[in-house]
Formats: sequence, C-alpha cells, structure tokens
Amino acid sequence: MITILVCDDEIVTLQGLKRILERDNYRVYVASNGNDALGVMEREKVDVLVTDIKLPTMNGFTLLEKVKENFSETKVIMITGYSCIGDAVYAIKKGASDYITKPIFIPDLKSSIKAVVEEAALEKLEGIDQKLSGMGENVFDSLIRAINNPLRREIIYFISEGEERSFYSIRKYIGILDASTLSFHLRCLKAYGLVSQNKDRDYFLMELGEKAAALLNIIR
Repeated sequence: MITILVCDDEIVTLQGLKRILERDNYRVYVASNGNDALGVMEREKVDVLVTDIKLPTMNGFTLLEKVKENFSETKVIMITGYSCIGDAVYAIKKGASDYITKPIFIPDLKSSIKAVVEEAALEKLEGIDQKLSGMGENVFDSLIRAINNPLRREIIYFISEGEERSFYSIRKYIGILDASTLSFHLRCLKAYGLVSQNKDRDYFLMELGEKAAALLNIIR
C-alpha cells in the first residue's frame, strides 16, 4: 500500500484530503508543520509527501531540503498559490517531483500522486535491471521459479519488512494452519538461495532474496 503524508497548517484541508485519499486505498498520515512531518517520516516509510509551501516554524522549501537529504526515495509534491508559480519552479529545481495550486482541484492532486508513484516505480525498476544485469541465466531462472508461487511471494515480502522472522511469526502473518506446508515452502526458498536461517533458526533474506523482494515491491 502506498503511504502518503500531507502537511498543511489548515486543519480542514488536512482532514478533507486524508478522507479523500483514503477512499483511493492510500495509507494517509497528516502533519500541521514541518517538524511534525519529519517526525512521521522517521517512524513510517512515506512514499509521497504532499506539502504546502507556507508552513509555520519551517517553510515548505526547508522541509523539501530535509526530506531530500534524509529520505531521498520519498517523492514530494508542493502546494502553492496561483500567484506563486515562481515558488513552484524553484521547488522543482530543488528536487520536488511536481506541484499543484490552491485552491486544490482534487483530480489534479490524484493525477499528480499517480504520476510520482509511477515515477518511483520506474526508478526502482531501473535499479533492479542494473542489479539483475550481471546475473547468470540459471540464477535468474531460479529466482523466477522461487517467486512463482503466491505463498512464497508472501513469505519473501513479510521477511523483507523486518530484519529476521521466526517460523511462528511467518505462520501467523500468512495465516496458514498447516505447518508442514509452510515448512515445505521455506525449504524451497532456502534451496533456491533466497532465504537462510541464523543460529536462533530465524529466517532472513540472502542477496538473491533481497532482489526478489525488490521485484515484488514493484509488482505489488
């Protein structure tokens, strides 16, 4: 699920945008100033930040700069007034992906979010292409076979969201009652070289598993 953070000092705007975007199946957080926005981003992985330029304590340009320094994968959409297009151009030069004007036209906002999400996906895909370019044909085939099963895809995705996962936590996340079935698929992933276990028998992703997880994050 794509996570969006909206930063604006107008509470009515925050509440309205949160409600509208959640209807489109986005996970939405809100903040009324730049410091609070950065606090959210330290706790949660934010895919898209939508922020007004005019904010208390820290303006949108400063927030943009800090986001690009510390959360470089987050795409930023700036909100500006009709009379401040020069500010929007400046923001784009500083790393913002797009801008929208106030009063906010919701279809424009939705189109902008969709565009920057697709941009991020393409950047990830290019990175995966570079990682896979030196992979031998046999290894690549093994990766494809390993993630061809939907249960194994869920296992890889779950392990990728944390550092190490116990058999019990994987079983609970997948919601599978038959422990032998889960054990079989974990053995398959180990045989394909995607996962391994530490001394406590917890599962973690190996290098090939991390590449598989990156591919799955694009597909999801």
